[in-house]
Amino acid sequence: MKKHFIPAAIITIGLLAGCGGSGTTGSDTNSNTSNNTNSTTSVSKTVVSGMVADGYLVGATVFLDKNKNYMLDDGEPSATTDATGAYTLTIDAADIGKYPIVALAIKDSTVDLDTNTPVTSTYVLSMHGVSVTPSPSGTVTGTVSNFISPISTQIREMIESGKYATVQAAAEALRAQAGLPASANMTGDYVRNKDGDLHTAAQNMAAAMGAQAGQVMPGGKVDVKGYRGMVGGIFQNMSAVKKGNFPPKDISQSINDARLMPIQHQFSSMFRPKRGGMIPGSSVVPSSATTCTGCHAIPPVTGKHAKHISRNITCGVCHGSGYSSTTVNTGTHNNGTKNLSSNIGWNATTRSCSNSCHGNNVW
Repeated sequence: MKKHFIPAAIITIGLLAGCGGSGTTGSDTNSNTSNNTNSTTSVSKTVVSGMVADGYLVGATVFLDKNKNYMLDDGEPSATTDATGAYTLTIDAADIGKYPIVALAIKDSTVDLDTNTPVTSTYVLSMHGVSVTPSPSGTVTGTVSNFISPISTQIREMIESGKYATVQAAAEALRAQAGLPASANMTGDYVRNKDGDLHTAAQNMAAAMGAQAGQVMPGGKVDVKGYRGMVGGIFQNMSAVKKGNFPPKDISQSINDARLMPIQHQFSSMFRPKRGGMIPGSSVVPSSATTCTGCHAIPPVTGKHAKHISRNITCGVCHGSGYSSTTVNTGTHNNGTKNLSSNIGWNATTRSCSNSCHGNNVW
């Protein structure tokens, strides 16, 4: 299948010609003749209208991502945001709720109305399919926004991780992780609603995403595992990211960890709120959780856990006798301390290990 990654300016004319905008439900009729018998197939269409924002984004490419590869492919309905940041897609009515809508902000082409200048990095935003709502009037209304933003992107990936069953559950977890007030409308249009705290958080999240563009979009093609690792890393560091103090090394490490993680453990732990510190050797508050993955994934996403597991280095090598992917040492597990074997040469100050396995390496 041919993949598309081209500036919005090149495709605008063709997309506007085909995106529709009457706001009414119609049908496409195809007539086929077989054995001298005429048959007619009618496909019901519907309109989805919405906005795309960091601040509102002009000239962003928007499409229904039917194969969930974050790339515009042949046959996927698409459009380009207009001078206000609005888009309109005409899609098969049967596809409502099935597929995410993705928005691509393109370096030096898409304009951010917060600054009235082109974005300096390419980045990808999206909205989960369950959030997509038909727009009968063909326009954005107070009840139907289909708002795509860094916030909706986080919520989409949180649901994809399997840890959150609904948009509401994911939105509430994200709000708490970001330290935003209970009144924050996490799925609403923060620009229209004049929610300054949410708008600033979204701006800084977009900046963090743009900073990792080269790592998650090599050659202009989205590395899905790396992209999801990036979004998970932003979630884990949300308190810093929302203030614009995002730690690029930590997010980059999340990207690398996601690429190494066994498929059965991919991404789910990245969207689990941190509990009292996740650095080996640090003091933590014991959790009331009684099941594995209640506090952390197996393997945890922090540091180089995934890398070690990928090289068949078991839990017990570093954490001592009794630890594996399915067992723990009840004498030291969940005791308020991350216990480590003395023979690995752990230095909590430098966050490094020095041992016969690999010499001195930073965790």
